[in-house]
Amino acid sequence: MMIDKKEKLERYIKIVSNILFKTQEHYLIVEYLMKSEEDDQAHYEKKMNSYFHYSRYTNWQMTVIEISKLFIEREKFSIQKLIKKFRNDGEFKWVGLDERKIDIWFSKINTYGLQIENLKLQRDKLYAHEDGVEHEIKGIVKLSDIDALLEIAHDVVKEVRFSLGLSLMDRKIMNSPAENLKYSIDRLVKEKRTYMEGYRKLAKQYDLESELD
Repeated sequence: MMIDKKEKLERYIKIVSNILFKTQEHYLIVEYLMKSEEDDQAHYEKKMNSYFHYSRYTNWQMTVIEISKLFIEREKFSIQKLIKKFRNDGEFKWVGLDERKIDIWFSKINTYGLQIENLKLQRDKLYAHEDGVEHEIKGIVKLSDIDALLEIAHDVVKEVRFSLGLSLMDRKIMNSPAENLKYSIDRLVKEKRTYMEGYRKLAKQYDLESELD
């Protein structure tokens, strides 16, 4: 019977882990594209290149949709539903998680109640159902709040996976899409500079440097 219970929890936490992983990947792309750049050319590419602008928007949309699965309590695999199952009267009480730790998790989640409600509103009214009521949604959740919620989810998942003897998730994703995106933009900026340097050298030969300013 205990084997069956353990297998059930393993399947459950693996699904939650996959949702968390996808959320983190989308979030990291948005975080990178929103980050200010001292390099003017890199800043221009991130803000004005239509593809990166589109990527920033679509990855924000997916961040909202995925993180809503984790923090809207009624969702099947929400963090709240998961940790309730570890209470003394819960389905997974046999794991033996400290009730005080569970209380701390709930306290942290409740701190972001308004942000979670905002995310729910964005998902339901803008991204999942396209109701077209942008004017009814006041304010956008800060990236720092998204990061804090992901930290809570990561802490819960790490604790459960550790108790089951599963490999632990790292918040730093190796070879992530965000890292590869940064590499692509850096390479694009370098290629453009090399390209323009060739034009400047040619313009200098014909005393036309002012035409490139």
